[in-house]
Amino acid sequence: MRDEEYNEWKKLISADHIEKASRYIRRLSIALRISFQVKFIQTLQQDQRKEVLSDLQQETNNWKKWELLYKDFLAKSRRENATFLLHYEMMEHCEEVSALSLAERIGGHQGYNLMLASVKLSLPFAFLNGASSYAAYTTQLLYEHCKCGVFYQNMKESLFTAPHKDSTLNFGLDTQREMDHRDALKAFRSGATMSSVMPRMSLIDSLNEAHDHIVLPEAILDANTMDVGQFLIWKYISSQGLFSLSKDDCPDVEQINGPKEIIRKLKTSKGTTIQRVGKKLKDVTKKERDKKEIQRKETL
Repeated sequence: MRDEEYNEWKKLISADHIEKASRYIRRLSIALRISFQVKFIQTLQQDQRKEVLSDLQQETNNWKKWELLYKDFLAKSRRENATFLLHYEMMEHCEEVSALSLAERIGGHQGYNLMLASVKLSLPFAFLNGASSYAAYTTQLLYEHCKCGVFYQNMKESLFTAPHKDSTLNFGLDTQREMDHRDALKAFRSGATMSSVMPRMSLIDSLNEAHDHIVLPEAILDANTMDVGQFLIWKYISSQGLFSLSKDDCPDVEQINGPKEIIRKLKTSKGTTIQRVGKKLKDVTKKERDKKEIQRKETL
């Protein structure tokens, strides 16, 4: 949710809407993950392709022997292809949201720690994209967990559960909720298989590129703005006096690496967060997205 749309929050903050949004984000993360795997398979020799597909279809543990090749493929693609890197970062952010949703269902010690880990990973993204309320709230959440003693940390973990109806058990142990929950199977969409996803992906691939004449700024990539995100976190916690820090502990903005445009915003901004992508670009990409959505519906 964007802070400038505060009046719309009440329409969005409901159990049904949050559940629906989480479900769509999980599906998107799975689709992106599968697309990377498909692309990886396409880079293999013919005999290797057959072997990989056989391992996937039989759901064996033989996939582990392809792990190093797959990781090398991801690393090389992220390094050489900005579009690939952008979609990989999108997948990571989707998985952070999915992890938060899953953490609520697991509950207890494991769920609470998964929630903290997901929040930590999403902090730079929140500070870089104008989510001032979320960025401040989650930073305070981590701070409160850090400063409280072991007893209260354990109490927070033990109380972090999501009971279903009158059940005393959380989602991870509640068979009834798993039965009537549409996405309970392995916390993802039930019935999603390689064969069911591939035709849909092929349809999307057949459409023209959405941004074929739009040059996206380098600031849109997390890899190029990580230092800026970390600086904003330091700036906030030092200005709030968290972790016994003061404004003197904030790093010098002149020492921050990042795209020139976003560094300029960083120097002139007096707020907690910044917008690394301008409104003009958002409007242009939104129009392009609307055109592609109309074209997609006509194709179906």
